[in-house]
Amino acid sequence: MPGEYLLFTEFSFVHTYSQTEVVGYTDHYINGMFQYSSANTVNNSYSTGAGASIQRVVTVSKPGEKVEVKLKKTRQ
Repeated sequence: MPGEYLLFTEFSFVHTYSQTEVVGYTDHYINGMFQYSSANTVNNSYSTGAGASIQRVVTVSKPGEKVEVKLKKTRQ
């Protein structure tokens, strides 16, 4: 059908990452005698994300007309 149509797309993503890092060791003694070592750790978490919404008005001038459109986001 002829007329104007609004094409709209939207997407987003989130990326998360976590890691445990050994930053040192602690030695444990009982009565001056070495017993064991334990690791000192730090937990780090990172997260990032982004999204976009893109829209375009397309005009169809006659019935059955095929219109090709690239929904590409451009910087303004």
